[in-house]
Amino acid sequence: MGGFRIGSSQANTRGKIVKLLLLLSLPYLATSINIDGFVSLLPLVRQDFGLTRAQVGLYTTFFFAGAAVLAIFAGSLVDRVGSRRGILLGLSCMGCAMLLYGVAPSYSMILFLAIFAGLGLSIITPSVNRAVLTGAPPGRRATSMGVMQSGIGIGGFTGASLLPVLGASIGWRSSIQGTAALSIVIAIIVFFAYRDEEEIPRAVTGAAALKEDLISLFADRDLLCACIMGTVYGSVSASAIFHYTVFLSEDLHLTAGLAGLGLGLIHIGGIAGRPIWGWLSDGIFGGDRARTMLALGVLISGLYFLVGMVAYGAYLPLSIIVVLSLLLGLSVLSWIPVYFVTVGELAGEGQVGTATGLAMAFNRSGMLLAPPLFGLLADATGTYQAGWLLLGAIMAIAAPGFYLWKNRRDT
Repeated sequence: MGGFRIGSSQANTRGKIVKLLLLLSLPYLATSINIDGFVSLLPLVRQDFGLTRAQVGLYTTFFFAGAAVLAIFAGSLVDRVGSRRGILLGLSCMGCAMLLYGVAPSYSMILFLAIFAGLGLSIITPSVNRAVLTGAPPGRRATSMGVMQSGIGIGGFTGASLLPVLGASIGWRSSIQGTAALSIVIAIIVFFAYRDEEEIPRAVTGAAALKEDLISLFADRDLLCACIMGTVYGSVSASAIFHYTVFLSEDLHLTAGLAGLGLGLIHIGGIAGRPIWGWLSDGIFGGDRARTMLALGVLISGLYFLVGMVAYGAYLPLSIIVVLSLLLGLSVLSWIPVYFVTVGELAGEGQVGTATGLAMAFNRSGMLLAPPLFGLLADATGTYQAGWLLLGAIMAIAAPGFYLWKNRRDT
């Protein structure tokens, strides 16, 4: 597996790295504003189309199913066309699909368009990740990835807070069209402002290139193990996050407003946690990604056990819930940058896009399947306590397992 080159268009200076990361944060910012913004508008969409709760829930299924199924193809495409064109294509695909949300005559049409919006996400992620991994110095990759991915949390918080207000005043259709147009504008800005890394010549292209890449990637046991690890981390994290407001309101008896605040604090913790863990991985852990993921896994497992054992049968002050929410954000929303750097470094520069797509396919499959099962367990037992303890146990096994596997292979 080849090492990484620093792109010729980026000088190895802090100022230019900061400018690069700010520019590459924009696609994630636009993406999150659209995704979380539209989800926050779903109550208005439900009222407009007369939907049931089950029908409303189909939106995320169609969106992320499309993103997961098409992730490997999208990653391979990015390896062929480069990050600059990939960002333009991905943001344009998502923006155009969501522009059409505003004129869709039925909810079925929106579900169909959600597949294309998900495809846009699948192109954006490997494009931006590839740009960071080829543009940042080796000793700052995880920090750079964490800083850049903070745009996800900022965009999500902005979209979820702003779009319901706009939707109530100008309607959900105009609101989502506005953010969709913003995506297209940002796509054009990045296309002209960003200079792509040096292109990597490929002996084969198209379907043959994708087949060649997949054979190579699946033959790498370390990379395959890392993808499986991502599935576990994604499942464990998504299960808790998607049910967190219900847990706070029903199990801890908080009001809906305080439950929403708790979820907002998780996102704030994630905004801070992504660059912090990137810096820890590059500095304190000396670039050892396996040790960083182990530390994150131990923290997540400990927090889940703490919630499962302490949060029931006792009154928890609001201050404790605030701290707990922030700590969850610092862990369950902060492992993704280190994970993508792990995958990219294992794959090598020429296959970053395809490897990222493969990792996304594994990761999002877990995110699709695990939250409903977590909810079923809560329905069967009456509370989320057993679910928290089970997730903590799974992480307590998976995180050391990956670390021991990686150490054994390196030895």
